[in-house]
Amino acid sequence: MGSQSLMKVPVLDFSGVLKPGTERWKTLTQDVREAVEGLGCFEAVYDTNFPDSLQKEFFSAMKELFDLPLETKMKNQSEVLAHGYWAPKSHAPLYEATSINHAEQLENIEQFTNLMWPQGHPKFNETVKTATEKIIEVSRLIRIMVLESYGVEKYNDDLERTTNYHFRMMKYTAPKGDNQVKGLHDHSDKNMMTILCQDQVGGLEVQFKDGSWSPVVPSGGSLVITIGDTFMASSGTTSGDA
Repeated sequence: MGSQSLMKVPVLDFSGVLKPGTERWKTLTQDVREAVEGLGCFEAVYDTNFPDSLQKEFFSAMKELFDLPLETKMKNQSEVLAHGYWAPKSHAPLYEATSINHAEQLENIEQFTNLMWPQGHPKFNETVKTATEKIIEVSRLIRIMVLESYGVEKYNDDLERTTNYHFRMMKYTAPKGDNQVKGLHDHSDKNMMTILCQDQVGGLEVQFKDGSWSPVVPSGGSLVITIGDTFMASSGTTSGDA
């Protein structure tokens, strides 16, 4: 990835009750804006609403999902590029993914679960629903903070109506031996916002404006927020790669 940076990704505390108009809300809103305008990435500590126990259940469900036979996983098809099931390819042999479009509509999660397990799988269904609801909650909170910081919170309802909460589940296979291999090529996200629930194995790196890279290894009960190109363009800022 190039030289390693001594700088770190900002860590912001979203735990507990956050009420608009309070001093804590105002301070956190300013911190979010600074993180968006700076690196375009930060760690959101959200352990009271997205505890480590939920993350463990979620990652257990992901392992069960990706352990399914290939022919089962390939049932999740989509005409949209990078939606549906994405099998490992020559340029990304360690990367595998599958996704649920419009995951804010909980019936879509049920349809996905029934596609993977025709006999039903209530535990998987409820775990993914709970995790998705929490992640969407964080997304909405951050969006209103950013809009409020620019004095354009009146557009929040319009953005909500046009937002597709695309839920992507990813697996990176560990490379063999001591070789260091990229899971994906360097890139910036094209969407509004990406919220990553990453296991403790790590692997994510972000690039600072000076060209250096820094690993992002979140603590339990936290999420990694990366601001996409669309949001950056609307705020007039630039971000690094991930």
